Amino acid sequence: MPSQADAVKLWVPGKAVQYGTGQLTDPVNYYGPLGFLADGMANPLSLPSLRGWWDYTALGLSNGAAVTTCSDGSGNGFTHTNLLGTPTYITNQQNGLGAVNIDSGRVMGNASFTTTAGSWTVMCIIKKSADSGTHALWSDSATDPFSSWSTTTLLFDPGTTQISSATASGTTTHFIMYTAVAGTTAVYLNSTSSTLVTGTSAAVSAFSGIRLGDIAGAGGTTGDLYEFEVAVWDGILAGGSLTALASYVNNKYALSVT
Repeated sequence: MPSQADAVKLWVPGKAVQYGTGQLTDPVNYYGPLGFLADGMANPLSLPSLRGWWDYTALGLSNGAAVTTCSDGSGNGFTHTNLLGTPTYITNQQNGLGAVNIDSGRVMGNASFTTTAGSWTVMCIIKKSADSGTHALWSDSATDPFSSWSTTTLLFDPGTTQISSATASGTTTHFIMYTAVAGTTAVYLNSTSSTLVTGTSAAVSAFSGIRLGDIAGAGGTTGDLYEFEVAVWDGILAGGSLTALASYVNNKYALSVT
């Protein structure tokens, strides 16, 4: 938790707060420089070994505006850019927050992104405009999606091996966490504690490059995919980190992640 001295440095939504010699005006971003929400609750930056964090809700663009970049909140410099086409911003999709709309032939990502360890954790917040279309939620190359969403079916297929599928309404916002260590994957859907499935694939021992919305190098096929936020950690989150992550997601998105 931040100290009293640090509390004066925390950003307050819609306020200009003195920090050092300058003013920071932040009408949409909930986060302070120490990795805490304005009310002191931890966010992804406060959890250990954060490798990349792309918060599209913080862009605060107008509805339908082009999304050409999204900065890396981890501080590691892996800025997302539009790798294919030009995705757009869609407002007021969950708890008043907007998201990037990655529809057909449009991809956001960073080809230089890489984890620094052989184990890693990915989390994302997602939704679709309708129970239609097929999209990759994230992939590590143009042709290797780790997870995709076809109509109402979430598919988890690291490498070339599908390890699980789950039914999930496209018009409902979902939390997904995906872990990989020593070739073993685990998938969590709307939970950080209850595993949806565990499988094995040698293809998941590393994560190099990140692309949102890409299938076979052609982007999504049909329909709209809304991605609110994506974060990647080196290693596997556990214990208090999982509790903090669930609290962060529930507080920000008004979800019920357990």
